[in-house]
Amino acid sequence: MAGKRKDRPIVFIVTFFVLLAAIMLGGYMFKDYLEMQNDAKAAPCVGQPTLEALEKVISEHGDAIADIEKMGGSVTWGGVYVEIQTPGGKVEGTRCEGRGDVSIYYGTKAQRDRIKAYLGDSFFGIPYRMHNI
Repeated sequence: MAGKRKDRPIVFIVTFFVLLAAIMLGGYMFKDYLEMQNDAKAAPCVGQPTLEALEKVISEHGDAIADIEKMGGSVTWGGVYVEIQTPGGKVEGTRCEGRGDVSIYYGTKAQRDRIKAYLGDSFFGIPYRMHNI
């Protein structure tokens, strides 16, 4: 009986530190989740440019796309790339026919912050969406 009483403080301390580690890890993961939220909500069809206008802006600002993609460093995990999204835009009679926007894919919060600082609220007047990969 005396041996069990000596073990109780050790079990309590170990349990305390295990719970503390679990809470800290959970908090870190939740913080990371909040920071890495995608801004991937598509604009309403009325707010999306025509594909012609989108392609014109993209061709005029190819250097900006290259700058954004360089923010990713490498083309492996954590890279950054830009593409035109056409939610049904190329298929006649579907949602947002003939319209689209720009999607930017990034790997880290630092990349996301640099891209947002570089672009502001739009890609030269075109709405853009950000996706964490």
